[in-house]
Amino acid sequence: MKEFSVPTKTKIAANIMRSIGVLFSVPIFLIMISGFRSGCYSSSRFILAIFLLLAFLFLFVFFPTYLLRKKRWSWWGSVTSLLLFILFILYDLIFRLIKYSISGGFGSRLIIVILPICIFALILFLIDKKNYWEISR
Repeated sequence: MKEFSVPTKTKIAANIMRSIGVLFSVPIFLIMISGFRSGCYSSSRFILAIFLLLAFLFLFVFFPTYLLRKKRWSWWGSVTSLLLFILFILYDLIFRLIKYSISGGFGSRLIIVILPICIFALILFLIDKKNYWEISR
């Protein structure tokens, strides 16, 4: 039986997801550490923030890794976690615009850069679903 490789669009989307997971987590972690050291966070809030950041990192690295190993459940996990992340980013962006009526700052610029990349990865996943499901187990 001939062994098929993972479709190219799926590889690209998985690598985008893994890159976002790592590159997004490092600056956020450094900001959280500096906020904790300056007294902005209580220890319980800091632990909760660390837990959420590690959960995000786990989802954005774990599912794409198994996606490249041709597991069907990892496709669903990748698409779901990416969709939830996009919805969270949109909620945060809309909330900032309504509450503060500002669109500047580092956070907003980061969101404006990451949002199209996440949407592009989600579109790649959805376009290539048929090809991926033919070769996955």
